[in-house]
Amino acid sequence: MIKPSSALCNLRCRYCFYMDESKNRDVPSHGLMDEETMKLLVSRISEYLDGNGIANISFQGGEPTLAGIGYFRSFIEEMRKHPGIESHYSIQTNGTLIDEEFASFFKENGFLVGVSLDGYEENMNRFRVGPNIENVHAKVLENIGLLKKAEVDFNILTVVTRDLAKHPRQLFEFYLSEHFEYVQLIPCLPAFGVEDDGMSMTP
Repeated sequence: MIKPSSALCNLRCRYCFYMDESKNRDVPSHGLMDEETMKLLVSRISEYLDGNGIANISFQGGEPTLAGIGYFRSFIEEMRKHPGIESHYSIQTNGTLIDEEFASFFKENGFLVGVSLDGYEENMNRFRVGPNIENVHAKVLENIGLLKKAEVDFNILTVVTRDLAKHPRQLFEFYLSEHFEYVQLIPCLPAFGVEDDGMSMTP
């Protein structure tokens, strides 16, 4: 698991687990990964595998696409310097920064893309907000369209809040309407030291 942008994110989701976690670290965020660190990371992967084997590499965040497509292109090029390693890539993203270039890149390099999409518009926009995005749900759906057009393998990850858990049929019908075939449900967790925040799931 690689975090090229540490805990940095362009959204301010109300229930963000990573934002709460980063506040409890000595260093909340280490910012964007520099090229020297990236190259060192690749060399450590090669050393660990003795130059041969399979590497399953997952980029997460924060929001990993904040590192820019140049970071990912450089990472792939570094991995190609170790031809004995068979690399498989995935990325977990909020989907807001995906464009045609990113979509083409993901397809060319066989990425599995996990997109955070909390179901239907009313639910998602209640919890996922961005300072420069008026309608996060609409933006993510638009960018999922780019993934579909490029024939990128992707799945949907939905945070299930206490409220969303009361509307399973509406959520399921939304998935059907968008033809989402691969979905992962993630229970909303309370912040550290908080037993009940009104959003998190109870047992």
